Amino acid sequence: MGIPATSTTKLTAAGNIKASAGYLLWFIVSNDKDDDQDCIFNNATSGTGSEVFRLKLGAYETICFAFPIALWFSTGIRVGTLDGDLTITCGYI
Repeated sequence: MGIPATSTTKLTAAGNIKASAGYLLWFIVSNDKDDDQDCIFNNATSGTGSEVFRLKLGAYETICFAFPIALWFSTGIRVGTLDGDLTITCGYI
């Protein structure tokens, strides 16, 4: 059967990674500021919706993470909060 093709999205402000149900496979988040910043993933397609998980990045920190088992979002994959100078790139199906 194989692995389905993945899509990627890059955001520099709050917004949808995927505007419908899907699986989040991996993400890279970078903080280019000299203070802590928040990144919140929501199961939603607008606003902040239902929080799935939250990251706090330290000054000038980058986090790269691949889920061992893809994370399911039943409504949509949204970054409801993306503080300051954060940049996020995600892989999803």
